[in-house]
This record gives sequence, C-alpha cells and structure tokens, in this order.
Amino acid sequence: MKYNNLLSIILFLLTISIASAQQDVYSENYYNGMDFYNKGDFKTALPYFEKLIELNPDRNVFYNAACVASLSNNLTKGFSYLELSIKNGFADTTHLREDTDLNNLKSDTRWVNVSHWLIETKSNLIKEIAKIKSTCPASNLIPYEQNGKWGYFNKKTKQKVTNAIFHSASFIGKSGSVDFGDYQLYFTCSGNVTKTHVWIGGIRGAQGYYSPTYVSSNDVSKGFIVENGAITTYASVYNSFVGFQVFSNRNFAIVDKGNSYNLIDSTGEVRYDLTNYPFLTFYNFGSDSKYFPKDDNDVNGTFLIFLKDSTGQIAYVTNTFKKRILPEASDYKYPNGNGFDKEYLIATRKFIYIQTSNKWGIWNCETKDWQIKPEYDEIYSTDRTFDGDYEINYSSGKTIDIYFKVKQNNQNFYIDLKNNKYIVK
Repeated sequence: MKYNNLLSIILFLLTISIASAQQDVYSENYYNGMDFYNKGDFKTALPYFEKLIELNPDRNVFYNAACVASLSNNLTKGFSYLELSIKNGFADTTHLREDTDLNNLKSDTRWVNVSHWLIETKSNLIKEIAKIKSTCPASNLIPYEQNGKWGYFNKKTKQKVTNAIFHSASFIGKSGSVDFGDYQLYFTCSGNVTKTHVWIGGIRGAQGYYSPTYVSSNDVSKGFIVENGAITTYASVYNSFVGFQVFSNRNFAIVDKGNSYNLIDSTGEVRYDLTNYPFLTFYNFGSDSKYFPKDDNDVNGTFLIFLKDSTGQIAYVTNTFKKRILPEASDYKYPNGNGFDKEYLIATRKFIYIQTSNKWGIWNCETKDWQIKPEYDEIYSTDRTFDGDYEINYSSGKTIDIYFKVKQNNQNFYIDLKNNKYIVK
C-alpha cells in the first residue's frame, strides 16, 4: 500500500477543478476504504478503492487498488490494476519488491509480467521523445495539452512533433525534461535521452526557500537594525514585522502597530501609512530580498506593495510611495519562483496575474499596465524558451521568448507576450 496516498488526495483536491460535492465523495470513499483496510476486511474495502479510480485515475490510486485486490485474493483485478499503475508511471521498484500487500500476486506465475510492463513503459517514453529532431535551441517547439497529457508541436508549422503522453513537458533549449508519473527524463533537442530519474515514493520534494528570522528587542526603540546586508533585529513596539532590504542603502519594512500597517525605514520613520488595508504583500521584481536578504543586486531598482482593503479593492504602492488603484481588480497572484540572481528570473517575474470580472490577465510591473487584458479563466505560470541546458541547470542560457500557461474554455495552452495562442487543432 502506498501510505503517502493521503498527500496525493490533498494535492488532487487542490489541483483538479471538480465540484466540492465530488471532492466530498472522494474523501468519503478514501476514508471508508482505509477503515475496512485497517480492519482487514479487504473484500469490503475494494469497491471503495475502485471508486477512487473513477474519480482520479492516478498511478498511486491504481496501485492501492491492486494491493487491496491482492489482499482480497482477487488476483485478476490485482494484476489489472497493477498494470494500469505501472503504465501510468508507477516505477518505485523497491516498494514493489518489499510491499507484502502484493504477496498473493507475487506467488502467481503472472508476476513475471511486472518487469515487462516496467520495461515497456520506459521504452515507450524514450520512443516518443526520439521523435524530437530540432536544431538547438529548440525554441520553435511548444508544449501542448490533449486529454490531460502533454506533448510538443512546432509553432511555425502547427504540426505535432510528439503525441501528448507526458504528465508535464518543459520548454526546450539545448535540452528539456518531461515527467511521466514517477519518471523524469532529460533529453537533448535532437531527442536523445541523457538521464532518467525515478522519484522514489512518487512525490517530488518541494524546493525550500530561505526565509529570514527577525528578532524583537526592547533595546531598539523604533525601526530595525541591518547587519551585513540583512535585517536582524526590530523594535518590540511592533506587533508584527516583515523585513525587506530593497537597496543596499535603502531598507524598508512593513510593520503592524496594532491599529494600522505602516511602511517604515530603518530609523522607524513612516514612509507610507497602510491603514485600512488588512491584507498586503511586498513584491520586489528587481531583487527579492524576502528570500535573499543579502543580495543587494537590485536590477530594476524598484518594488511594489500590493494592498487589498476590506471591500476587496486592490491597489499598489510604488518605490516613490505613490498609491495607484487597480480599477475593478478583485484578486492577484505572483508567478512561480523566487530570487533575481539569474537572468530568467528577471525576465519572468516582472509579470503578475490580476483578476477582474472573474477573468485573469497579465500585468507588467515595469510598465504598470496590462500586458494582456483579462480574458482567461486561469493563468498558471510564466515560462520561457531559452538558449541553455535544462539538464544541467534550468537557469542557464538566455531567454528567447516568454510564455504563459493559461486555461480557457476548459483547455490548457500557452500564449506569448502578444497574446498569440498556441493550440493544436
């Protein structure tokens, strides 16, 4: 049994757009199935795990159904679900070997098929990647989605280069990467697989970002202290403190004094009164000092503080301490990634996503204007084509073009800075 499946459920509920009633059905079947599993009543548990397959045909869900079928001595179903698990990307051979829930399957002559399924699955992935034959950098190849899977097509010819079989697909420079279940494969722009990585346990580790710790002190009457380019100590008169170094010689922080938020400098001088804005965030698109406080290489020399008042009105304050209202804006999101020590971060993080009238658009922090006006149901990420080697380090290479992954009319696809839509017909 894959006991990390509870986390898979949480991720499933957060990342798949389904009705809340359907989410309740998923959770109910999971907990009922696990209850009977823990009691040793595997025949009663099996239908609940089969219902989970209907709701989320994921490799781990198939695998758990195979385990319960094996324990209930329904070997035909057990092998069927195990095959589907492997062909959907389950590749944790250590877990397969050690999992006693599968002992009934292992004692059957059909167990020999398991190794064949593993070899066949990996071989099919390599064969699909081999269809990629491009001049480096492969900037004309764009990921496309069909039926929840991803492949590549040529944005000039509009022709498919690969079928959509991958769970995710990167843009390609001198190399690229695709995910398929537990597999991550790195390949060159000529379609040669250079490395295959299998994620043991089936869950990718989230990248941990550095978040500094600030210490309150009665010895500081107001403001805060900066040591070695980082904010370390702040006055205890503040209820809460969020510190940011914006420039090497200009340091600001957002503080809560109990009845209002304020933007202060290191001396404690109020640079901007943020009263009546219960929600606010600091967004620096030149050098992200929240996560890299010792990095004073502020490329753009600017920052924004986004504000949302009790009515939902959104505004922002610039580095010149001018407040601007974002008319009709109801929400906003930042792109993925932190820091500005690499060229690609500077190129991509100047764009944020803003919602108006239940549609999302792309807003340019440099121009303080729309890059693409709201028209999309969702905007997921900012990405790029680049002249670099993905396998060695995604941050290598220079940006060629910027793309945004969006959703419209239940279809996911990429658009560029001019709002050209890249959809395979």
